[in-house]
Amino acid sequence: MRTDYEARGLNLACNHSEWIRLLFCYGSNFPIRGKYYIGNIYSVIMSPKNTWGKYIQKRLESQKEKAHFRSLPRFDSLQPGYLLAGDNRYLNLCANDYLGLAADPSSHEEGKVLAEVLPSGAGASRLVTGNLAIHEELEKILADWKKTEAALVFPSGYQTNLGVISALAGKGDSVFSDKLNHASIIDGCRLSGAALHRYRHNDMNDLQSLLSSKRGRKKLIITDGVFSMDGDIAPLPEIIDLARHYGAMVFIDDAHASGVLGPNGAGTLSHYGLEWDKDIVVMGTMSKAIGCQGGFVCTTNEIREYLINFCRSFIYSTGISPWMAAMAHFNICRIRSESQLLAQFRSAVSVLRGELNQRGVPVDDLPTPIIPIVLGESRRALQCAGELLQQNIIAAAIRPPTVPDGTARIRISLSAAHQADDLKKAAEFLAEIIESNDSI
Repeated sequence: MRTDYEARGLNLACNHSEWIRLLFCYGSNFPIRGKYYIGNIYSVIMSPKNTWGKYIQKRLESQKEKAHFRSLPRFDSLQPGYLLAGDNRYLNLCANDYLGLAADPSSHEEGKVLAEVLPSGAGASRLVTGNLAIHEELEKILADWKKTEAALVFPSGYQTNLGVISALAGKGDSVFSDKLNHASIIDGCRLSGAALHRYRHNDMNDLQSLLSSKRGRKKLIITDGVFSMDGDIAPLPEIIDLARHYGAMVFIDDAHASGVLGPNGAGTLSHYGLEWDKDIVVMGTMSKAIGCQGGFVCTTNEIREYLINFCRSFIYSTGISPWMAAMAHFNICRIRSESQLLAQFRSAVSVLRGELNQRGVPVDDLPTPIIPIVLGESRRALQCAGELLQQNIIAAAIRPPTVPDGTARIRISLSAAHQADDLKKAAEFLAEIIESNDSI
């Protein structure tokens, strides 16, 4: 950019670097008269037009116009399966607390004992001084539960996917990802720099076509075990067969399957009766059925060592709370030993799915906790959620971009802590509300 200006009786022209020189030579009061501006050189250089406010305002207004605007709901406390706010007690059909352990009295009492002997924070990255014995004990029980060689714990599930995927894959590699995979998977794929090929949801013909036609130094197939917005299950037997045929590794996000699928809640592989092998990486979270917080990956000893050395989201993060690690260890022990937890969960799933179908709200007969009721338009989903709230039932309205345009929905999440009578009433209210707003 060049600007003409008049200074000390001289007509000169300067570029930006000359402006800077004149600023320091003559001070901020150096007068300029230019083609586009008459005033003070300091204000020209140091006060560029700020466009951030308009950009943010425009984005927020757009969200409101499309009924996509989000805000944080506030509650006073939670009980297993329920939420408290003021004098109201709400049936919580939104949480991922699938076994009701997040606020379970037995786990709460154990937490008090653990707080006497364990610190709340790790104090450092695990590669420095933040690796305590309880972290490694938690990893041992996770690996044993998932029938793998080893495990590695992260501060969150999102961080797990972001770090592990971008550490395993890189430029020159090809990643094959289901189109309905979680946002953290998509972000991990993008961060990796690998070529990303998204196959149609659970479409094995499309996956095979991509595997056969796309080249890559290494190939990685990524799928949710249970899909977070639809509640359906990935066809793992077929995916693993294709992976073996094309020399690919399989990455399974078991966040919504851990604790609820399989004979002892071990997840999607267990659900299908499949054995883990070295070319399968299983990711999970401790914030759902386990009722705590954090993420983990179960894999080989060698890949665990590789991630400790190359996974940036692990290397540059403080280790998870030792107290939280101990709570997760305790709850996993409960899941594996207290069979009634899974029995109660499966009863709740059966009750609500059955009641909805009987009342003309079609839902799939699946063993998963997530039930989507697709309504189409975002405003309709919001209206339905609002009317349920009036009945002291909280069920989330899920809207784009979380789900594709035209597929806004009420997403129900079930818990072992839900009582059958409450679920039957919820099904009745939901059917009435949907019917009053036109049929699905």
